[in-house]
Amino acid sequence: MKYGFSDICEITYYNDDLSYWGIIVFKDEEHMVVIDFNDFGEYNGYLIRGIKDIEGVYHSGKMLDFARKIVDFDDIPDIELYRKSDFIMEAIKNNRVLRIVKRCFPVGVFDDVKVLSFDGSFLTYRKYSRTGKLLSRECKVRINDIIRMQIDAKYQRLIERVRIE
Repeated sequence: MKYGFSDICEITYYNDDLSYWGIIVFKDEEHMVVIDFNDFGEYNGYLIRGIKDIEGVYHSGKMLDFARKIVDFDDIPDIELYRKSDFIMEAIKNNRVLRIVKRCFPVGVFDDVKVLSFDGSFLTYRKYSRTGKLLSRECKVRINDIIRMQIDAKYQRLIERVRIE
């Protein structure tokens, strides 16, 4: 077990009414990478968000005591992700579904995508429908316009199982 009970923290984000449980695996002046857990203590992938989006990080409280009792640390895969480019390369290398949120989207609106190419500045991709069908239209976004990414979340793993390409 790489992580322990004391590593779990509660993270709140600006403009978001919910708080999240996670384990911070990397943080610099721009981004933070978190192992995400849902309300049932289930592992829900790796998430990268901007530091400026974070309202607070808390290491104590009744909800965290509860979370520490129900999280299964054995379910957490060890994936080394530190930057947006790491998330993109993981998606390309292992044919994973990547969730992105672009700056122009309202909070909570995301796309689950298949990465087609990445040149260091721009990401070219195709979106998956809610039923796992890969849509034909190619899209392109500047990496700096992506404000959040997630990989290996429960829903993304489902799309990976049923996807139609």
